[in-house]
Amino acid sequence: MPRLDYTDPGLTEESRVQFARLPINLTRMLLHAPAETKGFLDLVTGFRHGALDPKLRETVILRVATDEENLYQRMQHLPAAELAGLSKEEVASITRGDIARLDPRLAWRSALLTSASPV
Repeated sequence: MPRLDYTDPGLTEESRVQFARLPINLTRMLLHAPAETKGFLDLVTGFRHGALDPKLRETVILRVATDEENLYQRMQHLPAAELAGLSKEEVASITRGDIARLDPRLAWRSALLTSASPV
C-alpha cells in the first residue's frame, strides 16, 4: 500500500501532459511534486531514447535492479527487455545474476556501465 494516495493526473493540464509521457503509477506519485516531475521524466525519456543500444540499456537496467534486489524495477522492465531484443534465456540469466551466459560483448559493456564484474 502506498504511503501517499495516487494523485489524480487530471488535476491540471500540465499534470495530464506529464502523465501522458509515462502513464504508470510512479508518475502518479511524482505528480505530488509537480516541479520535479518534468525533470525526472526528461531524464527517464532521455535515457530511453538516447544513443545507448536498447538491448544494452535494458541489460543494464535489469542488472542494476537484480543487484539492488529491486523487484518492482525488474518487473517493470521485463516487457521492455523483450521489446529491445533480449531473449527469455538472456533475461533469465541477467535476473539470476548469471552474466556468464550472455554474449561476452554484452556482458562486458553492461559491466562497464554498472561498475560490476562481467562474470
